[in-house]
Amino acid sequence: SKLLDALQIDTCALLGMSFGGAVVLDFAALMPQRINAATLWVPAGFFRPLWRPLKNLLLPTLSFKLHSDKPHFDQIMQPLLGDNWPALRQFYYAVYEAGLPLMLVPPGPFKQSDLSQLKAPVQLVVAEQDIYFAPDKLIRLAQDVLPEVTDLLRLDDLHVPTPENRMAMAQRLGAFLHQQL
Repeated sequence: SKLLDALQIDTCALLGMSFGGAVVLDFAALMPQRINAATLWVPAGFFRPLWRPLKNLLLPTLSFKLHSDKPHFDQIMQPLLGDNWPALRQFYYAVYEAGLPLMLVPPGPFKQSDLSQLKAPVQLVVAEQDIYFAPDKLIRLAQDVLPEVTDLLRLDDLHVPTPENRMAMAQRLGAFLHQQL
């Protein structure tokens, strides 16, 4: 909120993907009156997934721990990114190589009482092939917790979508957020 204050912005639209979605929810729990619309794209923050990531990432992670090289790191990234965003994959590997700590546990899980004051319309995007969040469970929990899920999009893609889907979604998400201003 200090950034919004410094920029003299009373309210704004927010978009958060994955961990960023949990950050948007955290802000909504603390300052709901400052949000006039929100887009949550495969958001963390509604529950802590265990089985799906464990099933998809356990063996590649163990293999990476044994070898700690780029090919084994790529095996971890494959179910998350596919070949959808090479620059992001390189960024994550550079963070690992630099020894920078990664925050792996996002804010949440949030309950209905945490977000009951959020009156802004919310757009929710789920990914059918998401390795973290089962789409139907994510939809159900988001609708239980958020009072204003007004737009729901199901994307047949991975947690991090293809460039084509990102471009198509950017237009749709931008239109939703712009419509709320």
